[in-house]
Amino acid sequence: MLKVWIVVGHSMDARIYSNRADGLQLKQIRRLDNPGTQIFGANSAPAPYWVRRFARDLSALLEMAAAATEYDELMLAAPADFLQALSDEIGPATRQRLRRSISEDLTQLGPLDLEKRLLQIMGLGATAPAAELAVNSRQTSRN
Repeated sequence: MLKVWIVVGHSMDARIYSNRADGLQLKQIRRLDNPGTQIFGANSAPAPYWVRRFARDLSALLEMAAAATEYDELMLAAPADFLQALSDEIGPATRQRLRRSISEDLTQLGPLDLEKRLLQIMGLGATAPAAELAVNSRQTSRN
């Protein structure tokens, strides 16, 4: 069964969701905080060094999980600057599984609203089953 990971993040934190192609709803499996926010406070944006380090740490985690076949396909959603930082750092196993990158900050959305928004982004509408999320992510990446 196809297992899709969806990473939603920005320079301060990231959440990893799992979505299987059998139509199950998104399930948060991990949350990561930028260590720079712990040093300088959660209300201040981390310095560029900490943004790069966080992107590197998140990318390393994704690469290890890809190598361990914890997921089959990957979607990334982040603001353009953090998406670029991630793209600069991701390794070959992660890149091979990457199906879609979305340049949008979706970190404030809960799992249900996130799923609806992802379906809207892919042009499926809010009523499409979650299985179509995984199927469409494969199809749009090949177009």
